[in-house]
Amino acid sequence: MCSTDDRFADDVHSMGGCLLTDNLSWASSMFANTSCPPDPELVGERWRELWLEHQHRDEYWRHGSVCEDLGAIEVPVLAVSGWADGYSNAVLRLLAGLKVPRRGLIGPWSHRYPHLGVPGPAVGFLQECLRCGTAG
Repeated sequence: MCSTDDRFADDVHSMGGCLLTDNLSWASSMFANTSCPPDPELVGERWRELWLEHQHRDEYWRHGSVCEDLGAIEVPVLAVSGWADGYSNAVLRLLAGLKVPRRGLIGPWSHRYPHLGVPGPAVGFLQECLRCGTAG
């Protein structure tokens, strides 16, 4: 629910290794912490190396990116997001790439459960989960 399939190329916090301002909406304090270089007084002379450490697709990004091996997913998937959520692209990629039973739900809301969708209209998320769980 509201996540990405590719942490390097298309994540709400980073796109192509570049930090995005969506961090600000997530939490302004986290934005300040993640977009600033490490403090040399805390980490020493390696601060610049640490700051630029994952600017390219590497194991750091592959670790949490299911797109690296969609075939490893062996259970049905209900991919959910909102059009105003930074994770909406992942739903379409997952629907296209997964070989298991799958459904997608994208609506006019942000990074929230669909039944709390703003600006709306919201949908009955639990009812939708039940419907998808009983559908063949």
